[in-house]
Amino acid sequence: QILIGLVSLVLFALLVRTEPSVVRASFMGAVALLGLFKGTRKHGLSALAITICLALLIDPNLSTSWGFSLSVFATAGLLLFTRPFADQISRVIPKIPEALAVLIAVALSAQISTAGLIAGFSGQITLWSIPANMLVAPVIPFVTILGYLTLLFSNVFFPLGLLFGHLAAYFANWIGFVANQFASFDSSIIQVPKGQGGFL
Repeated sequence: QILIGLVSLVLFALLVRTEPSVVRASFMGAVALLGLFKGTRKHGLSALAITICLALLIDPNLSTSWGFSLSVFATAGLLLFTRPFADQISRVIPKIPEALAVLIAVALSAQISTAGLIAGFSGQITLWSIPANMLVAPVIPFVTILGYLTLLFSNVFFPLGLLFGHLAAYFANWIGFVANQFASFDSSIIQVPKGQGGFL
């Protein structure tokens, strides 16, 4: 299982190329698999810290990559805040379904942990990110898995790759639709200073 996991990680990285977020995800996956091999379950933050160190040793240019920074901050936010936020939401709204509480917590955690970086480099804060992320979160696994299968089979058996591509497109189009709708709202963006002021 570990060997299959490592092969899948390598194939995934080769197929989708070495974007900073892919580098971070691939390294974290490899660290988690190594933990399974050694018979230990590494804490998520430990895996993230090891990932950052390894990635920067291999490619120091990642230290100036916004994509890598956003991926690291978002992952740290999810690891630190998702469970406490979900528990708090369940306490405030006792009858809320657990899955919905977690969905809100995930969107909130990602938004809070990356808001400073986004404000710092773009000079903008988006007000609708959390509801937008909540609406698209359920389709992300389908886009990821179907997109992966599309890339894989388009090199082996094109008709099947085409089928997976058409299925993935339905879910991807939903993400694009939601993004366009929320971006069209007049009140969707607040301007802030770029740089350190925006980050703070």
